[in-house]
Amino acid sequence: MARIEKDDLEMLQGLIGGVVLTKWKGMPIVRSRPARKKKPGSAKQLFQQQKMRVAMQFLSLLKG
Repeated sequence: MARIEKDDLEMLQGLIGGVVLTKWKGMPIVRSRPARKKKPGSAKQLFQQQKMRVAMQFLSLLKG
C-alpha cells in the first residue's frame, strides 16, 4: 500500500489495471487489486449475499 501526498490526486478513485486508487481514513491510497476467489462460497455465504441483494433492491425502490 502507498500513500499519495499530492493534493491534486485526492479526487482520483478507481481501478487501473492491477492498481486500485481509493481513500482510507481520509487519505488517498494506492494498493494492489485483490485476487479473485477460487473456491465458491459456502451455502451460508451465498444465502447472506442473496439477503443483501434483496435488501438493496428494496432500498433502491425507496430511493427512486
